[in-house]
Parts: sequence; C-alpha cells; structure tokens
Amino acid sequence: MEKVHLMRYDTKIKVLRDGSVRTKLYNSVITRDLQLFEEDDISDTSNGSIVGRVASDKLSDDDTVRQDSLIRSRNLIIDYACQNCDCWKSFVTLTFAENVKDLDIANSIFNKYCTQVRRACKKLGFEFMYLGTIEFQKRGAVHYHLLTNLVPGSDLLPFQRDTTNKKMYDAKYWKDGFSSAFDVINDTDENFNIALYIVKYIYKDLDNRLYGRTRVLKSNNLEKPIEFELMSNDNTYQNAIDYIKQKKYDVTNVYRTAQSDDKPYIIPFTAIDYKSQDDNSTLLEILQNDLEF
Repeated sequence: MEKVHLMRYDTKIKVLRDGSVRTKLYNSVITRDLQLFEEDDISDTSNGSIVGRVASDKLSDDDTVRQDSLIRSRNLIIDYACQNCDCWKSFVTLTFAENVKDLDIANSIFNKYCTQVRRACKKLGFEFMYLGTIEFQKRGAVHYHLLTNLVPGSDLLPFQRDTTNKKMYDAKYWKDGFSSAFDVINDTDENFNIALYIVKYIYKDLDNRLYGRTRVLKSNNLEKPIEFELMSNDNTYQNAIDYIKQKKYDVTNVYRTAQSDDKPYIIPFTAIDYKSQDDNSTLLEILQNDLEF
C-alpha cells in the first residue's frame, strides 16, 4: 500500500522582505496530502511573461469575476510587490494606438515587448524584472501597468519627447501605442505605497472579460514570499509570535471571517498583519530552524 504523506496545520505565517508578516489562524485543522498536486494562484508560461490565472475563477450571479477570486489576485500582487520591494525603480503604463480589445492579440504584443527588453537588459548585464496588471478601459481598450527594475532616464526608459514634463519617460521597444513611466524612488514621497498603487488597477472597470484569464503579470525571476504552515500549539509558532511581540512589531491589520452558507469553501480564520521597521531575517531563522527566542 502506498504511503500517504499528510500535513496538518491550523496556522499560516507569511514572511516578507519589507518587514511585513501576515498570519492566519484557522478555526479548524486543515489536512493536506503532500503527494497531490496543489494548484497555485499563478501558472507560469514558457517564457515567463504572462502568469496569474486563478484556479477557482468563477463568475458571480451578475456575470462579474467573483470577489474572492479578485482578492486572491490582489493579495498575490501585494505579496510580490512587497517581497521584491528593493527591485522597483519605475512604474510603466503601456497602451495601444488602436483600440485593441482582443486580449490574445494584446498579450502577444506585450510578450514581444518583454522579450526585446529582456534581451536588451541581458546585454547590459542584468535581468528584466516586472510585476503588473491588465486594465480594460470602458471603451474596451487593453492597458498594461507594470512595476519594473528599469531605471528612468536610461536607454530603456528615456525622457518623453516633445514634453515639458521632465519627470515622465517613454518605454523603448513599445511601438504599438503610447507609453509612459515615472520614477517610484525619486519622484514619490514617503507616503507612496507601491503595492497599493498597482493593486488599484485590478478593481478598475473589471468584468467578465478577464474571467479565467490572466490578471497578474510577472517575470519568473521575482522572489516569492516564504510561507510556513504550522500547528498553533507547536513550539515554532509560539517562538515566532514571542519574537514578534518582544520586538514590538506594529499590528497593521486584523481581519476575521465568519462561516458563510454561500461560501462553504472558505474555512473561517483570523488574520493579523504585522510590520517591523527592521528586516525579518531573525524571524525567518526562528521559523526555518525551530529556534527558541
């Protein structure tokens, strides 16, 4: 008889590079078979340009993308934006001169642009990194919004021509319409939140045109946040929470779900988000090596 490998947990701790920690304490124990394929919130393509189809994407009664699916996409973008916070240097918008509504055509053009930029970056000695979303405007046109590691004012993001605004840039190799970019480091203040800025485009004019389709764009070289599945009575979990409390992490959000008849697939949980002004290297060491604090 084949041996079954099961994992039991009632708590998840997600640790991010920007000092954020997200915890979920479920109302019941979850059992998972480690040998079964677990479909993630994203699925890479061969060239790494388009990812992000949510496995449980379904339409609601009014033919719009279901809210919980939208929330997963939102959280996915925030995770990658925060985990790779040191990479982002620019925010780029790509539009089409023609009113391109066909997402397959638009994505094909977008992938060609990414391929050209990736090759140019490789010649310059670094890898192209990006994270973004697709926006459908009311007229139906497709737009792309991207966080990138391209430096504003460089050859790949030159100053916009024929403009008096010296803080806006063009995207080289985007030949199918208008492009714009701004500097997320030097032209924003301390209140600017990169993750929330890009997330807002997920909610803008979203309907069933993105049902079952990509909502999250990312390059394959982005780092994914580290997540731990634990039992709340484990020493590892208790040591991690003790460290968070002793280091006086700020509580940034508390969220509780309740059992819902119309969402039986959701296990109720309490979520608490923390934030430290320092990095999470010691916390990671505690969780990875089961260290006491």
